[in-house]
Amino acid sequence: VITSLRMRTTPKAGYEPNFKIFCGGTCYKSSDMIPKVEYKNDPLIVLDIPECPVVDEVLVVFYTKGALGKKKKMLSFWFHTSFVGEDGVIVVDKKDMDKAVKDKKHKKYDKDFKIEVHLKDVPEEEEDGWKDPRLSRHDKM
Repeated sequence: VITSLRMRTTPKAGYEPNFKIFCGGTCYKSSDMIPKVEYKNDPLIVLDIPECPVVDEVLVVFYTKGALGKKKKMLSFWFHTSFVGEDGVIVVDKKDMDKAVKDKKHKKYDKDFKIEVHLKDVPEEEEDGWKDPRLSRHDKM
């Protein structure tokens, strides 16, 4: 279960969180989970998420506003829940993010830009009520 996403440094143009998390046939949208807030020059952006169940392969896609206010892909990355360590954190460095990796001269992102995905296990007593996102048809990709 994802509990938060944390950006280490703010993209240089600022950022108003807009993202989607895909797992199996389920798509979780930031607009359904968090309020809109604009961040500028923050060393850390913490996006607390109300328990987003994920299992196996997970795709996270961040968007920004392009010309005429259209949504434009900013960056994306994949991770697999079997690689989550004891601390419950997956750290994704800039070099491992699609699109962000192309920013070699650090014009859009600091050289140390990274995103942390914080997760927690579902306690055994709650497993019966847990919905496997691979079986959901909540929102098609």
